[in-house]
Amino acid sequence: MSLPESEIAIQPLIKSADQSLPVWKFWKLMKLQKRKFLPLVDERGDLKGVVRGRDIATLTALSPGSLNINDVLDTTPFCVKLTDPISKLVKELTSKGGDYAVILDASNVVLEIVTVNQVLNFTNQALQSLDRAKVFDLFQWRLSSGDN
Repeated sequence: MSLPESEIAIQPLIKSADQSLPVWKFWKLMKLQKRKFLPLVDERGDLKGVVRGRDIATLTALSPGSLNINDVLDTTPFCVKLTDPISKLVKELTSKGGDYAVILDASNVVLEIVTVNQVLNFTNQALQSLDRAKVFDLFQWRLSSGDN
């Protein structure tokens, strides 16, 4: 099962030319857009990293002053294609303890950033539509085979 396109909304991006802006301006932009994460892309639209509101808050508290966006930029975010199966997304997020993933289209353009909670809610909704007995049997089989 892949992420349905109707579940993905294109979000505004931060261009790398904006990296000289103070961190508080990014924080303000994130608050205005009610976002916890914002992608940073270069002129071609290639992903350079992700700015997390939590990181801005933490680093600002630890070292007040003028932080550069590079101080709070996650340059190795976990990325998946829109066509990848949900199972890949869930497996990667749970095995690596990630709290978000970047969803890319076929051309590697950022479509959205989804949180682990959004993925779990989507997965839960999908499981609700299945026969509960079959889901239980599947989990029992997976546990007995040691494939977890």
